[in-house]
Amino acid sequence: MSTNSVDAVSPGDEEAGFNSTEIAARNVTRKRYLQSFQYQALPLSSMQIAGVVAFYISVSVALVVLNKFLLSYSPIKFDFPLFVTWFQLLFALACVIFLGYLNKKGYELKSKLIYL
Repeated sequence: MSTNSVDAVSPGDEEAGFNSTEIAARNVTRKRYLQSFQYQALPLSSMQIAGVVAFYISVSVALVVLNKFLLSYSPIKFDFPLFVTWFQLLFALACVIFLGYLNKKGYELKSKLIYL
């Protein structure tokens, strides 16, 4: 049986006059505090996964159609395919960074609400 360092009694607890109930309560608080730093991914339901896949397919098809229109049928005759691809990738990168920032802030807010 291995003893977790969080479960162990801190040195001086018994000498300081803490009874076993107070020590157990402090250990629970320590566990919650340490667990608040661990990212716990939520399991996705099959409907969420299907929604993500459908969104990915629709965005991909829309980009193909947009590229075809810009490079073939546009009255402007925009003949810079590398610039179009580069700009789309740059925009996608900015979106991913922004959504990651929102996810991190949402997780931090959610973990702070647990202790209120």
